[in-house]
Amino acid sequence: MKKIAFVMNGSLPMPPVKGGAVETLVNTIVNDPSVQKKYQIDVFSASNSDNKKENNVNYYYINNDKYDKIKKCFRFLHNKFFHKYIGNLYISKLIKKYNKLFEQYDYVIIENRPEYGLVLRKYVKGKIMLHSHNEFIYRYKKRIKEISECYDKFIFVSDFMRNMAKPYIDNNKLVVLHNGVNISNFNINIDIQKKRKKYGLKKTDIVFLYTGRLSKEKGVLELIKAFNCLNNSNYKLIIAGGKNYSDNNENKYTKKLKIESNNNPNIIFTGFIPYNEMPEIYKIADYGVVSSLWEEPFAMSGLEHLASGHPIVVTNSGGMPELVNDKCSVIVDKNDNIIDNLFEGINQISKMKNAKEECLKQINKFSREKFIINFLDILNK
Repeated sequence: MKKIAFVMNGSLPMPPVKGGAVETLVNTIVNDPSVQKKYQIDVFSASNSDNKKENNVNYYYINNDKYDKIKKCFRFLHNKFFHKYIGNLYISKLIKKYNKLFEQYDYVIIENRPEYGLVLRKYVKGKIMLHSHNEFIYRYKKRIKEISECYDKFIFVSDFMRNMAKPYIDNNKLVVLHNGVNISNFNINIDIQKKRKKYGLKKTDIVFLYTGRLSKEKGVLELIKAFNCLNNSNYKLIIAGGKNYSDNNENKYTKKLKIESNNNPNIIFTGFIPYNEMPEIYKIADYGVVSSLWEEPFAMSGLEHLASGHPIVVTNSGGMPELVNDKCSVIVDKNDNIIDNLFEGINQISKMKNAKEECLKQINKFSREKFIINFLDILNK
């Protein structure tokens, strides 16, 4: 049986007990029976836990909390100002502890950190691939030639991202693997009105839902401002998420969000909700909003909205137009008029007919089953 290793970025643990879109997606791959049937799977991740085996997957952990600040600062400065990349403390500790293991793998897939390949390459005898979920790769233009040469393949989550990479990397190495979602997870039976009542929602309310991190690039402030312009007390907005994945502590930005929405009883903040509880939140909503200001690669939240039958308002950012069509969504410009555009999008989508049925048709293109088939095809090519 061939062996495959997934190297996580070092910020969140696997399995994804603290959330994270990348972690959730990788969790879908490593727990799929068809993948487990063909490969022995190891996952390297940040955690304070002991190494363990769960559902036929071996987890190897690096303690990522108690970093030596002096060593961390030294490595940051060295990587920034010197030609040779020596790795951050997470990847350095991983190599020091497990470098012999990497000689055994047929495939090593690095999740979202292109620079890790620069230090792992010499230990990997099999193929090494980058699974790129956002634009991290473009932060390393000074090392782009070196990064391009050390990988056998670059797996991007959208055509948008692949096209961005074409001027810098051998195009024969570039492939697209659109994200996928387990549709059945969002087809659940709950007492919707009881769950709505928990959040002060009425049966007649029209509920819009934003899910994800509360950060500037996600356009949450602009969404709140747009929602404040609505003159309909039956329209409600649920904002489900924390400032950084499972972190519910406030920062300047989240405080600004609360201030902006303070006089609007139709805006509800839930804080971070564990991923296994999210289908219930999706179930009580009618519509979704992905209000990203940055070039959103291919948001998992968009797939989850579609799987829940939510017509969605999305900005024309990154790979988002690849995810939807005009029968199940409204795409708005993320320009200087973003607030007005979101306002118009919310009004427009609430008038669309048969959009829910179109959502359920569209999401079949991005099912977990198709995602896994495409993933296995990429490995075999």
